[in-house]
Amino acid sequence: SYEQVWEYIRNNRIPYNPLYDQGYKSLGDVSTTSKVDPDAPERSGRFQGLNQTECGMHNLQLLSPDELKEEESSIRENNVNQGFIELSPASLKTVVLERNSDHRGGKDNVFVVFYHPKCGHCRKFEPTFFEVAKKVREPPHSEALQNLAVARYNMGRGRLPSQARDLGIKVPGTPSLYFVQHEPSFRRSKYDGRRSTKDLLRWLEMEVTNTNTTSDSS
Repeated sequence: SYEQVWEYIRNNRIPYNPLYDQGYKSLGDVSTTSKVDPDAPERSGRFQGLNQTECGMHNLQLLSPDELKEEESSIRENNVNQGFIELSPASLKTVVLERNSDHRGGKDNVFVVFYHPKCGHCRKFEPTFFEVAKKVREPPHSEALQNLAVARYNMGRGRLPSQARDLGIKVPGTPSLYFVQHEPSFRRSKYDGRRSTKDLLRWLEMEVTNTNTTSDSS
C-alpha cells in the first residue's frame, strides 16, 4: 500500500524527491501534477480536469471512431489558416516520406510534429507549434525557411508505417519533432532541445542552412 511504501522509505532512510514533502503525492510532468491534501488519494493530483489517468506519452493508443470525429471537429474549428498540413495516414507517406515535392507545395523540406491529443506535453506544446507554423511564413524567417513545409501527425490515427521506421523516424513518445530533407538527398534530424518558438525557429533555420550548404557543394 501507499502507507507501507512510505514506512519502508523512512525506516530505511531511502532518498526521495523533496516535492513529496510539499504536498505532492504522485509526481509527473509540470502540466499534469498538482498538490493535494494529505488525506487525498495518491493519484488525485494527476491530470486534474483532463478526464484521464495516464499521460499517453508512452502508450500511444489508437483513438476510437468517436474520438477521431471529435478530434477532427476540433481541428476544423481551431486550426483554420494556421499554415501547416494536418496529416492523415495516407498523406503522412506522401508529404513526409516521399521525395516528390508536389504534396508539400513544391517544398523540399518538412518540419513534422508527431503528437497525441491525450498527451499533456502535446497540449502544452500546441500553441508553440501554431506560433512556429505562423512565423515560418512571416519575415524575417520566411526568406530563410521558404523551402520548408510544416506538418503534424496525430499518432492516435494510426501507427507509423514501416517506411518511416526504415528511414530512421521513430516515435517512442510524444511530442516527437523532426526535420526531414528530401533534396539533394534524404536526411532526417530529431529535435531534442527546448520546445520554445525562438529555439525551434533557430534550429529550423540551421537545418535548412545545412541543406543549402550540402546542395551547393554537391
